[in-house]
Amino acid sequence: MSVSPNNTKKGSAEIKYEQLCEDFIESLKSKDIEKMNALFCDDIKKSHDLSVEIPNMFNFINGYVVSYSDYTQSTREGDSYRQGTCIQHHVNVKFRQIKTDNNKTFQLSFYANLIDVDNPNKVGIEFIRIIDENEREYLVGEYLD
Repeated sequence: MSVSPNNTKKGSAEIKYEQLCEDFIESLKSKDIEKMNALFCDDIKKSHDLSVEIPNMFNFINGYVVSYSDYTQSTREGDSYRQGTCIQHHVNVKFRQIKTDNNKTFQLSFYANLIDVDNPNKVGIEFIRIIDENEREYLVGEYLD
């Protein structure tokens, strides 16, 4: 994950959107617990046992990801600016369809802070939400206020 501590144009804590999505899908496909854990923000790492939640997420998926739809990013409503500089930017990323090698299909979304100048411990993923074909849901992390 790319965190830039002194980027004056974007703020003091920044993750590149494209890199975050690439790292996310790579760790999902390879079931890389450590890499997935690294994508979460420090506040979630402190308040959740990701060493349990992430493996449970992979068990919920129950197979290897073989294909996925292009991901979409929600609108940028809620961004904050101070004196013309973005100080808070977050995204909701959604994969409409993820297929596994055992022919299961899921919807997956995650919420992440890409920039949070005032709260750098919130930079990263806050939660992942997965919904299977039977509308069962699994969450990793949580939404932070």
